[in-house]
Amino acid sequence: MTVFFYMAAPQIPLNDLGLPAKDYYTTADLCKVLNIKPDTLRHRLRNGRYPESLKVGGKRRFTEIEIQDILETTKVLIRKGIFASSKH
Repeated sequence: MTVFFYMAAPQIPLNDLGLPAKDYYTTADLCKVLNIKPDTLRHRLRNGRYPESLKVGGKRRFTEIEIQDILETTKVLIRKGIFASSKH
C-alpha cells in the first residue's frame, strides 16, 4: 500500500492592503484595492485626480506607499462628494 502526503502550498505573505508583498504593483492590483474598473482608474489618472506613476515598458507601476496615498486621496474625494463610493 502506497501512502501519499500532500503539502499545502506555501502561504504568500500579504501586506496591509491585502496584496502579496512585492516591490511594484500593477494597475490591476490598484483597481482591486480601490474596487474600481481599469477605465475608471485611467480616467482619474488622466484628469489629475491621482499623481503620475512610474511607467515600465509603457505600463504603470505603483509602490505600496503610492497605493496607500491614492487610497487616502480617494477617501477624501469621496467625502467631498467628488467620487461616488464604490461600496454597496
